[in-house]
Amino acid sequence: MVAPAEPVLKTKMEDMGSLRGPRKPAGKSSGQLNSFEILKRAIPKEAGPSADVNKTLNQISSLVGLKMAQLIQIGNTVFIIFPKGGKTVELHIATVEPVSELSKRFSAVSKTLKQMGFNQVSAYAPSPAWGKILQQAKLPVKISKGNQKIGNKTQEMYQYMWSL
Repeated sequence: MVAPAEPVLKTKMEDMGSLRGPRKPAGKSSGQLNSFEILKRAIPKEAGPSADVNKTLNQISSLVGLKMAQLIQIGNTVFIIFPKGGKTVELHIATVEPVSELSKRFSAVSKTLKQMGFNQVSAYAPSPAWGKILQQAKLPVKISKGNQKIGNKTQEMYQYMWSL
């Protein structure tokens, strides 16, 4: 007795998928960049024009590879998250989007972090403007002010904390 053969598509004409044309990437809009490109563009804005972009990208890549950090991309904004033990996460942001979009992005990343099992978020910035953006996102943010040493300089820094 002979076993039945598996059907084999012999020509492209038999494959209905080939009639649709080339596939478009899922979930990508025409103006959406990938995480690498967003980071590459945002690092000089955040760290200054003298920042070594490649060195910073390599450091981020190493941390992600070691599972010490994760990237979450929402639109043209990348959130770099650092789990800090328990259910707390430290959040860093790299964006090429206008400020008007950021409250939506913070709201979305907060929902994502909650789904990932976190319940407390902290973020740091030299500007008090982030507090207004977080409040626009309707997040219960607590703001404290202090100093942080970055390299050889001590810089005034705001800490933003909120519960999910």
